[in-house]
Amino acid sequence: MATACPKCRAPSLVRVHPEAPGTVLRCERCHGHWLSAEAVKGFGEVVDVRLTDRPVESTREKDRQTGLCPEGHGILRRARVEARDGDFHLERCQACRGVFFDAGELTTLATMHVLGQLDRYFDPDATREERRARVREHLDADVKATFGEAVFLELEDLVSRLDDHPKRSMALAWLTDRLTNAGEDE
Repeated sequence: MATACPKCRAPSLVRVHPEAPGTVLRCERCHGHWLSAEAVKGFGEVVDVRLTDRPVESTREKDRQTGLCPEGHGILRRARVEARDGDFHLERCQACRGVFFDAGELTTLATMHVLGQLDRYFDPDATREERRARVREHLDADVKATFGEAVFLELEDLVSRLDDHPKRSMALAWLTDRLTNAGEDE
């Protein structure tokens, strides 16, 4: 007998890879996969799942909704994954820690080499830090492109010298004032 799919809500989840640790279910309608916490942990032994993990037309629409844990624990918690081909959401049960992958998500995560690190997507502190690092990386690249490598390195040096200074806010205020009023002094 099939189990209800978190996305289709129809009894369309069937067991695949019975030799794998834990439970691996595949939806016959939307081609998503439910992996128990044990299956997620031992994913190296169920790599074949990716072979049947092909996106279908309605994947984007399905990603906008969450669902219920197929094991009866209630609503799945969502976590955003930022990927090159577009962002998507994973859904995980807070009680049993099983994860539902919409069609294509399992392959995307395997390609990103992060299947063993799914907890980080459900940790708000980790995702916040990753986002800050990406913003800083983009800003650094923009400053380098705008002002050149030499000015960027001088600014980096200034920041490192002021970083631990107890009165660094005074230097920031002075720089802001000088740069804001630079054209008025002439």
